[in-house]
Order: sequence, then structure tokens, then C-alpha cells
Amino acid sequence: MADIRARVYSHILSLSPVFFETTRTGEVLSRLAADTTLVQTVVGSSASLALRSIVMSIGAIVLMAITSPKLTGLAFVSVPILLGLIMVMGRRVRGLSRTAQDRLAETSALAGETINAIQTVQAYTHETADRARYRGAVEGAFDSAIRRTRMRAFMTAIVIIVGGACLVGVLWVGRSDLVAHA
Repeated sequence: MADIRARVYSHILSLSPVFFETTRTGEVLSRLAADTTLVQTVVGSSASLALRSIVMSIGAIVLMAITSPKLTGLAFVSVPILLGLIMVMGRRVRGLSRTAQDRLAETSALAGETINAIQTVQAYTHETADRARYRGAVEGAFDSAIRRTRMRAFMTAIVIIVGGACLVGVLWVGRSDLVAHA
């Protein structure tokens, strides 16, 4: 992670002056901290969980295919349905996450600008206006986070419902085959 942070920082230093004229310092700092922490989380815990899940899935597929090729085929028909739902809704969640992060970066940028120029802000008695501006940015970040959380919850519910329906369908076919052969 230290290498990634150093590389990202090195890249930031190599960006053109135009970038720094259009992008606030607080936003750049927020992204540097948040994005590298996210990478650390993904690499640290999610990668090991994914590897374990892959190994367990391969074992389960092999055992399923040996036990009942018909039910294995039905399970493989339902997987693309679930993956399609996850991909479509996941794109929406990803977009909302990006928006929420942008709004949060705006709050950091506003706070950084105000605090860096606190003497000027106080000299012109601009505290009330800056408080209102910051409050608006915080509310915007909160609203974005709420939209993202609602979409994630909706996506989770839909995936659980459709996944459960697929599972019940496969179990129903298996049960019917068992009763027919009994």
C-alpha cells in the first residue's frame, strides 16, 4: 500500500497546472486517502475471500455434476440471470458511489479552502456564508450517500429474491425427480 500511495502521489505531482486549476486541493487529498484505503481493503481482505470462494465453488460444481447433471444444468441456467441483475444494478450503484465520493470530496475541498484562508474569511466576516456553503455541501454528500445506500439495499433484496427463486426452482425439479423415481 505504501508503494501504491507513493505512485499515486508521484502521478499527482506530474499532472498539468490545468488540472490543479480545475480540481480543488481538498478533492485531490480526499481521493488520495480514500481511494488508496479502498484498494487496501480490496487487496487485503476481499482477495482472500474471493480465492476461497472460487476454490469452494469449483468443488461444489464438481460434486453437483457428479450427483445430478440435470440439476447442475438448471443451476447454470439461473447463474446468468443473477449475474445480469448484479451487473446492471452494480453499474448504477458504482455510479452513485462515485457521485457520493465526489460530494464528500467537495466538503473536504471547501473546508480546506476556508481553513487555509481563515484570516481572509474572518477579516471580511464571511464565516456565516462559508458555514452555509459547507452545510449545503455536507447535505449534498449525505443525500448522495443515502441514494447509494438505498440502491445497494434494493440490489441486495432483488438478488436475494431472484437467487432464492432460482434455488427453489432447482430444488423443486430435484424433488419432483426424486418423487417420480421413488
